Amino acid sequence: MKLHLVCFVYVILGVHGTNSSEKTSDAVLSSCSNMLQYQRDGNEWFGLVQVQSPNATKTLKLELLLSLPGRLPSQYVGSVELYRTKEETTRNVNSNQLVQYKVRFPLQDVLPKLDQISVNGQVRCTEPPESAPLVTQIRLYCTLFLESPQHQLGHAEPQQLNITGLHYVDAPQRPVNSLTAEEICGTSKYDSELSLGNETSISQKWPWLVPIYVYKAVTGPSFQCGGTLVSARIVVTTASCFLTTNGTVTANDVLIGLGRHNIINWMESGAQLATVKDLVIHSDFMLIEGSKDADIAIAVLQDRVEFTDNIRPICLWEGDQSLEGVVGQVGTVAGWGGKGVNGVNSVMLLTPEPKSIKMPIVSDVDCLRSSESYRYITSQRTFCAGSRDGLGPCKRDEGSGMMLKVNNKWMLRGIVSFVLSDPNYTCNVNEFVVFTDAAKFVSWIISFL
Repeated sequence: MKLHLVCFVYVILGVHGTNSSEKTSDAVLSSCSNMLQYQRDGNEWFGLVQVQSPNATKTLKLELLLSLPGRLPSQYVGSVELYRTKEETTRNVNSNQLVQYKVRFPLQDVLPKLDQISVNGQVRCTEPPESAPLVTQIRLYCTLFLESPQHQLGHAEPQQLNITGLHYVDAPQRPVNSLTAEEICGTSKYDSELSLGNETSISQKWPWLVPIYVYKAVTGPSFQCGGTLVSARIVVTTASCFLTTNGTVTANDVLIGLGRHNIINWMESGAQLATVKDLVIHSDFMLIEGSKDADIAIAVLQDRVEFTDNIRPICLWEGDQSLEGVVGQVGTVAGWGGKGVNGVNSVMLLTPEPKSIKMPIVSDVDCLRSSESYRYITSQRTFCAGSRDGLGPCKRDEGSGMMLKVNNKWMLRGIVSFVLSDPNYTCNVNEFVVFTDAAKFVSWIISFL
């Protein structure tokens, strides 16, 4: 059998009672405080919930109702996901053992209280919500669906777990998994050309463009940088994306927004929030202090993603990898970073929806002649681009890809690595932008596919 997992959330503000319409079990209800275990993973508090595995004829629908005093500071409301791996959960289901769920909390300084647990519509425990002038209630849903394949020779096939969505799932998108990554890469449902300038990208125009979030103890996931999906499990970005003032970010801290257009709309239709199994920063990065050589990293997703109209990979570069072959060509960059227009505080801005701009690739000679700074930050594996006209990528656009269209398919040629600052410490987009030359790292990327 196959198991499919769908999880999503619902939030209610200003509630002082549950008013649940669900059927209460005839059994004596347990205390909810005994059914949610608060545990710590490094700096993060999370909840552990365990329920009995479904049998061969039922789904397992888990519903949690949490409450905490006050109003949440952001739209992030937490999430529920499997605590064990797919393989471990499959074994537990096959052996009729407990299924374990991990509940991520929206805040770390104020942990929520568990008000109610329901399994397949039966209330297992219930308690009054928090008592405060304003109470936020969060309802988390997660359903395991059992799907029975045809069996041969009278032998039952072991159940397998297939996760179709880890966090917030609206209507399912049209799967296109009948096509391989190589066949579907670099194509999008909306493939019309954009005008020059920081134009808003329409949804599905760049289905490989992904926002990368870093989970923070107090505020939850926070947008960190952009990235590019290149296969069903691999996202390419910059190494500098994962280096912060607090040290190097770990895989457990990172979430990837697949099919996401609006980075602050957590309930966006067709989008998924994927967890990361491993982060790999190129070993050559930072070998030379100040240099942006090998500013590239790989995020390996926990699970393979199903391609849809919203989620597709870009093609890796093929053919001539020399810079001379693309000098003068105009690439497209899209991202959620600051406006990229010279002015006070532009360095601090983010845009909810991605902007895009076309940028001509220039020669190393032109780049080095334009400013002494490029002598120290560029290498044989970087290139410069831009019109030096006051428009371009800005802070937090790092990691976003430069796309070139070759033979009617979009290919990843560069990755935004560095933008010079002007005297006001804002983005100096009257200078060239430095890109990691992704073509020089194709073999390294392929080694992770």
